[in-house]
Amino acid sequence: MGTLIGIAAIVGLVLLIRWMVKGMNPPSQTDIAKASAKKISAKKKAKKSERPVRRKNFTLPPIPDGHQIYLERAYVSGVQHYSDQVWDLAAQEKPVLSWEANPENPHDENAIQIYAGSGADKQLIGYVSKELAAVLADYDRKDELAIRFSGAKAHENWLEVFYQITGPKKGKQEFRTFYDKNIRLS
Repeated sequence: MGTLIGIAAIVGLVLLIRWMVKGMNPPSQTDIAKASAKKISAKKKAKKSERPVRRKNFTLPPIPDGHQIYLERAYVSGVQHYSDQVWDLAAQEKPVLSWEANPENPHDENAIQIYAGSGADKQLIGYVSKELAAVLADYDRKDELAIRFSGAKAHENWLEVFYQITGPKKGKQEFRTFYDKNIRLS
């Protein structure tokens, strides 16, 4: 917000000097506001054009064999701190997510990091929400769970990323019962 006010002040000063040199009347507040809006709009368009474009042939990654969706939609927390990696993920034709516990996290002993990709090429893009991580920490069969990219939504200057949790077909009801009971307690 401070940047926008600074831009408006500079544009107003430039217009005032230009009109004074030409011997014209000083600009009105409306003239200054219009000029500022044009400059700000141009900056926003330039930023948007730098973003990767979502491919039209995007497909969800396959559900792992023998798995089904346990949790339909959850969001990646903290994506605003990893925006370059998140926009890279959005540009991929077949985005893949992976996750791993981070018990050394000073803010949350149950923290679970979410990565774009897997193996040596993975990039941190955020975390499982604190509430969901607390529930998963107490789930006995958490090693059987997997994470699956399910979508993204672009906002003004950031991207919201969604994922699903999958697990063995035989354990969905047990997970849902555990989840429904414990998510309210966190």
